[in-house]
Amino acid sequence: RAWFKTASVFRAIAIANPKMGTFSYAIGTARGGVRLFDATGRELHRFDESTGLRRNAVLSLCYDREKSLWVGTGT
Repeated sequence: RAWFKTASVFRAIAIANPKMGTFSYAIGTARGGVRLFDATGRELHRFDESTGLRRNAVLSLCYDREKSLWVGTGT
């Protein structure tokens, strides 16, 4: 995927789905926002400036107990 080369992966986390016994993956980048993928590599969602993310430069990712994905983009 060209996106991986141009966006510069900066942070990544695995998100467990215990009911299904699977994982999804949130990948944050220095220039391309966040992409959410399933275990097969299929893109599930894109979060970037065009979809409402404040900045495309992702500094941190966190998945909380309430099943919310937090994205830190700085100022």
